[in-house]
Amino acid sequence: LGCSKGGQINWAVVGGDGMAIAQCQQLAQRGNAVTLLLPERCLVDGLYEPIDRHLQNLLEIDGIDMVWNVSPSTLTAQQLPPQTDHILLGIPPVPLASSAGPSFAIQNGRAIANRHLQTTLPYLYLCGSALGGHTLPAIAEVEALTAIAHGLRKQWRGNAFPPIDYSTIPWTLPTNPSVTQWGHIGEINYNANYNANYNNANYNNANHQVAKIHCNDGGSLWVMWLQNWRSQSKIIGAAGIGQEAQQAIHTLSTLQNALGRSPTFTDILRCTSETWLKQLALSA
Repeated sequence: LGCSKGGQINWAVVGGDGMAIAQCQQLAQRGNAVTLLLPERCLVDGLYEPIDRHLQNLLEIDGIDMVWNVSPSTLTAQQLPPQTDHILLGIPPVPLASSAGPSFAIQNGRAIANRHLQTTLPYLYLCGSALGGHTLPAIAEVEALTAIAHGLRKQWRGNAFPPIDYSTIPWTLPTNPSVTQWGHIGEINYNANYNANYNNANYNNANHQVAKIHCNDGGSLWVMWLQNWRSQSKIIGAAGIGQEAQQAIHTLSTLQNALGRSPTFTDILRCTSETWLKQLALSA
């Protein structure tokens, strides 16, 4: 997207999509003035709350102004920052067509953008979900493998290969540092703390437990599991910041896909050499 040369370029970014958040950061770090308009009091719907707060702090450090509770369906040109040069949409742009100015070309219900993400309006750009479909590499890879398996009529546990389950695919926001999330991960009320070597973990005695691990690269990894007193606890989700957390989360996702079920701590000890996951399994 735009890079300021000489005079500062003013961008209004309509967020709600992970790719839009990453583009915000890139634009600001290249000297542009960026205002981020968001429909909720969070950056990305469903993102683990501690990570969402961390990303908000990073955007503020980059000088990005954030405006909350701006509904995409009611957004008007008057709500955009003064002297806006360009608009970047991270949401489907159809609701904006009648209120943000002249109309732009649409095909099959979607706005048309060229290889520069630019629509037929020279000041309007699209990214992420506004372009339609799932565009993140991990999702695209699983989609391709699923299509191949069905095309070859591959069998899985004696049955037809299962349909794609988007909730089990890890997705990564290309922010700096990167953010990765997989499966179910959410807040719980902590009532106990313990230390395990270099790891700090918080947990409670309810069915859902979560551990926070500080990685050597400065990132953090949160792992959530479902406590089952009759059998091994099952890891149901994870979220993290940084490269090491991303590697650990992709390992968990690979284990789930290979086993056809949520991995247990025993599975981790048997199947992976990932340091962070082994420490979690041993401490738990």
